[in-house]
Amino acid sequence: MSRKYTPEEIEFAKEQIKQVLPKGGLVYGIIRSVSKSGMSREIDLYAIKSMPNAQVKNNAGQLAWQPKLVYLTDYVSTVLGWPRKNKSGYPNGGLIVKGTGMDMLFYTVHRLGSALYDDNHTFSYEAI
Repeated sequence: MSRKYTPEEIEFAKEQIKQVLPKGGLVYGIIRSVSKSGMSREIDLYAIKSMPNAQVKNNAGQLAWQPKLVYLTDYVSTVLGWPRKNKSGYPNGGLIVKGTGMDMLFYTVHRLGSALYDDNHTFSYEAI
C-alpha cells in the first residue's frame, strides 16, 4: 500500500522533477525486477542534468558544466502516488508498477508527463 502524500509534498516533488526535466526531457529507466507472475515490475527512474562544477574551470576561467545523474524515483513515487518496494538493495527500493501486456516503462514515463504537464507525450525515455 502506498503512503498518502499531502498536496504540499506533491507540489514540492513536481517542482523538483521540473527543475531536472523540462518538457521534451529524457528519462532513463532501469527495470530492477519482474515479479514471478509477470504482473508487476520494480522500476527506478533517472535523468541527467548539466550542472556547474566548482572545481573545474574552462580556458576563459568560467565554471565548467558537467553532467550529473539525478535519481527521480522518490519524487515520481510522490507525484504518482505509487508504492515503493521495501526490501531492495537500492535506495528505498524502486517504484512498483503493476500491469502487463505493454511496456511498463513507457506507461510510467507517460503517466509522469501527464501528471506534471497535462501532456502524456512530454518526455522520451530510454531503458538502461
